[in-house]
Amino acid sequence: MLSTMLIIMLLSIMSFGQTTNVTTSTELTYFTAQDIAYMNLETLGDYNCFAYFPGDVISQHTGENISKIDFNISTQGNTVNSVKVCIWTDTSGVGANPDYEQVVENFVHGWNEVTLTTPYVLGTEGVFIGYTINGEGYSVGIEEAFQVAEPNGYGDMIQYPDGYVLHAGGNPYMPMFGDLAIKAHVNTLENIDLELSSIDTDPYSVSGMVDISGTVKNLGASPITSFDVAYTVDGNASEVYSVSGVNITTGTTASFTHNVPADLNTLGEHSVSVDITNVNAGDETILENNTLSTTIYSVQEWVQRKMLYELFQAPTNLESRAANIFLNEFVANNEDKATLIKYPMNIPDAGDPYYTEEVGVRNDFYGGITTIPTLKLNGSTFNTFDMSQGLLEEMALGSFFKIEGTATYSGNSIQVDVDVTSVLPLEGDLVAQIVVLEKTTTENTGTNEQTEFHNVMMKFADSPAGNALNNFEAGSPQHISATANLEGSFVEEIEDTRVLVWIQDNTTKEVYQSAYIDVPSAIVCAEGGAFTVYPNPTNSKIQLENVENSEIVISNLLGEEVYRTFASGNTLSIDLSDLKSGNYIVKMTQGQTVKTKKIMLLK
Repeated sequence: MLSTMLIIMLLSIMSFGQTTNVTTSTELTYFTAQDIAYMNLETLGDYNCFAYFPGDVISQHTGENISKIDFNISTQGNTVNSVKVCIWTDTSGVGANPDYEQVVENFVHGWNEVTLTTPYVLGTEGVFIGYTINGEGYSVGIEEAFQVAEPNGYGDMIQYPDGYVLHAGGNPYMPMFGDLAIKAHVNTLENIDLELSSIDTDPYSVSGMVDISGTVKNLGASPITSFDVAYTVDGNASEVYSVSGVNITTGTTASFTHNVPADLNTLGEHSVSVDITNVNAGDETILENNTLSTTIYSVQEWVQRKMLYELFQAPTNLESRAANIFLNEFVANNEDKATLIKYPMNIPDAGDPYYTEEVGVRNDFYGGITTIPTLKLNGSTFNTFDMSQGLLEEMALGSFFKIEGTATYSGNSIQVDVDVTSVLPLEGDLVAQIVVLEKTTTENTGTNEQTEFHNVMMKFADSPAGNALNNFEAGSPQHISATANLEGSFVEEIEDTRVLVWIQDNTTKEVYQSAYIDVPSAIVCAEGGAFTVYPNPTNSKIQLENVENSEIVISNLLGEEVYRTFASGNTLSIDLSDLKSGNYIVKMTQGQTVKTKKIMLLK
């Protein structure tokens, strides 16, 4: 709740009397700093964040258009559910209705530049320009006041869900903060300007006669009624296709498909260029945005690409916690398009107790990571919090490879058999990486208050160097058999493991495909009952059930055996009072069936 004095001050701000240092050439903004700070939204809700520009400023741009709005927000460790760029002429009352609003589909951490689908024409009255954010936490970008000689006036404000308006720049109650990170781009529209915005043909198209399609956008002041389309494939030009009888108004888009499909019968890579000409019978003078080029791969079959997220993290790092929480939910909701592996790092301080030399090998593969958390997305460094659903949809298109396989338990090992098939001829320094993950771990906690971890790397099958692949012929699978020996690993529950396979270029680091392989839950006791160990934790004795005719081995987390016996009956009592306090693994082998349980001894 705001104090009474602050409320009175805020209400007086509504006169908007001071408007110094406003840039009026191509940008409208009060923001002049280089570095960004972030203001805290204490409760979840809709906040209107805007900069006010009075009539004496706007009248200098009467008849011109706001074409873009830039803003800076933070999604790192904060809740940001939605963002809309908005323009208001009246912000009085709770939840003021904007004169213009546009949903931001793929907002990211940091600066966002949003092109208005319909440019906003300025008149002579003052306007409020900014965005509405639904969220909480330190998410609203703002300049640090000490970088500015004097505050830039009372133009920048945040309107809270209950209607209170908080002035940011020059607020004596918030001396460390300056103006909101909001910029509006103003320009004059050309009369005729049609932009070729995108080539929409699937970049992974099944071989044959393929439609060439795209999207155009009217950036000009007059409606577009006709235009011509032509394309080339590997330098071979198509005939011209005329589009007429359309009415594409300012700021709107339209889709087209050329009337003659392209010949993409030859498997492999094709260079495709599309050109827009003769707009409104030749009246267009802005031609530099009329051509686009792309690469289209002709493939035997379309295969969904699954993006590989590799997170280097540790429980002794607070930022790792935020990255873990975000990626756990994001990837779990997108397992048809994404896979995830967490590498337990030995930094900072003690780092993750599950760090192994194999993690070090993977770290060296990427040149030696010294800052965590670090995310590698398909082999390239990526800011975790810049990922969004829309961006994933854009990236996770088709793939060159299809991965199929099986995994089975064999004692303390997991046997993996994988077939990798390419949908077009391919060459390169390619390897198949095969790793055993544990879906959930709880014994590798640290100082960041995280209590469980997901998709934790446990063991590479055969070697972290991977399994070398030969050059591919389309449709001809390459088979790999590999074994991951889990003896001495940090696996807590062997039945909680899964296998992750990915195809990677050792030279470029690019990951072309990834896939999970589940290990069938074939670990059941011969009598059909569940292998049970209790009490857990214990201070001396443990009781085992459903262990008839089985070998029982207890080891510490270093893999050192501390107890071994044979259970002839269905139950067994074991006294652990001679052992030191700590965590131990109880392994029950019953014929071809192996089951493990982790226990904690507290004396």
